[in-house]
Amino acid sequence: MRGLLLLLLLGAAGVRAAEPEAKARREGQVVQVTPKRAYLDAGSAEGLRMGEKLKLSRGSDPAGACTIDRLADHRASCTGAAAKPGDRFALEPPAKPSAPESLPRPQAVAELAREQRSLITASFKPVEFHGGPSGGGGAGPAALRANATLSQRGWFSSDNRPWQEERLEARLGAPVGSFGYFDLDATALHLRRPDGTERFRPGVENQLYLWRAELALRGLGAEGRRVSGSLGRLIPASAPGAQRIDGAQLGYQLGGQLGGSEVGLFGGGIPDAQTLAPAADRYTGGGYFSLGRVRDSGGALSFAQMTARLAYVRAPEWGSRLEGEASALAQLWRKLDLAVSARLAVGDLQAPGALDAARLSVDLRPVSGVALSGSFRYLGSRLPVDSTGLLSEGPTRHGDLAGTWQVAESVVVGAEAGMAQDLIASTSREWLGPTLSLPQLFGAVGGLSVGYQEERGDAPGRSGWVQGSLLPGRRVQLITRASFFVETRSGLGSDLELGLFVRVVARLTDHVGAHLSAMGRLQPVVLGVPPSPFPYGAWLDLGISGEL
Repeated sequence: MRGLLLLLLLGAAGVRAAEPEAKARREGQVVQVTPKRAYLDAGSAEGLRMGEKLKLSRGSDPAGACTIDRLADHRASCTGAAAKPGDRFALEPPAKPSAPESLPRPQAVAELAREQRSLITASFKPVEFHGGPSGGGGAGPAALRANATLSQRGWFSSDNRPWQEERLEARLGAPVGSFGYFDLDATALHLRRPDGTERFRPGVENQLYLWRAELALRGLGAEGRRVSGSLGRLIPASAPGAQRIDGAQLGYQLGGQLGGSEVGLFGGGIPDAQTLAPAADRYTGGGYFSLGRVRDSGGALSFAQMTARLAYVRAPEWGSRLEGEASALAQLWRKLDLAVSARLAVGDLQAPGALDAARLSVDLRPVSGVALSGSFRYLGSRLPVDSTGLLSEGPTRHGDLAGTWQVAESVVVGAEAGMAQDLIASTSREWLGPTLSLPQLFGAVGGLSVGYQEERGDAPGRSGWVQGSLLPGRRVQLITRASFFVETRSGLGSDLELGLFVRVVARLTDHVGAHLSAMGRLQPVVLGVPPSPFPYGAWLDLGISGEL
């Protein structure tokens, strides 16, 4: 029900009359993601259909497929893929509607009066209600879905100490009666690594990671308001920054003017950060609030959402802490997207000013064909991530800017810039460079893109790349990327590294696919520069996947 209400809110944003566009849209994108579904910026007016399976892409890489399960005029949601905001999908222009049929002439007033009297005087036999499945918006029960990927990975380098890995990733979603849905996400590994090269869980060849085992429950409360809950291993929804827990979440959706808003509680043990094994000495509990609102069609605010979390957290690595975190999203005039979040924490381990983290991102589409984006994030805490005492980054600052301009139908120019600072080590890095994309250089088969960056700071240098994204067949996608990196070290000259990456994804049948990824690097001998002790290396990933 939470997803349905959010979809309705997003759909309301699309009701606002838009200026006529010169061309029909050819592509849509994911604008919001929850643990259960992704929300899209296109709907039936852009040609989407209920039950349609969309192929998502992330940059030039495929990002899986999802199925439309909610549909409005200019908004939709889909399930079935690990989507991220910014993922894109192709749009087909909707067929032109046929001319409306002529309506029959209305009945005479005397005839309508006679039928009204018949209805008033008629008697009806009572029908006993025996209950039925609850649900939102008349939607049918969620479908069973499952997918798995089996892959073989290996790394080979000039030190003659290769390692290999077999990996099985499995995801399952299954309805539980008419009141719930079960989600499972797990990874199993078998590793063969030379002694002395293991930096993560050394000596453990067989590893199992249970990312999610969640039973989501739903039920209707008074006055049509919905009470929902989840049990098992989960990341609490609508609670920004919450850790993965072995516990429960209980939410209550509000009605009236706060329709689409939710309040709730969550709590449970925090699994070990390295092994994901249940742990009794790591736990958290608290509450959350989620507010979603869309103003009327004449307002500047198309969409707004805010979430907040207040929780107590306990772990051996950082002691006891009280954390508060809030995040907000807003869209203005359907051209400006804003996102901001911040986390404050007080307790045994505390960041300067109690500010653990903060982030701001802005996306602007001022005119057709022009897109600008920028973000800044600050990490103030240096929290140990597990019992080994390893430290996460912080305090640090990161910022980036990017812009693209579609000069012609198949020509996009752009630029990227960024910076990063480690406030403890007093080191920094800055970069700036242009990009050029020719997505239809080879016609329907695909295109080419190139980029270059100049880097300054404690390790100055430069890098460049050229990438081809091709569709040689209806079921085959090929991505290849060649790059170079030059890094200057104080008193040691410059290191030159050449790299090549190739990825092939094939859809063998409607339910079976395969992939092959290979990456190699080479450090050629350069006069005046000491040779690298490991001048070359290669990485290979071969796998097959299936889905229901």
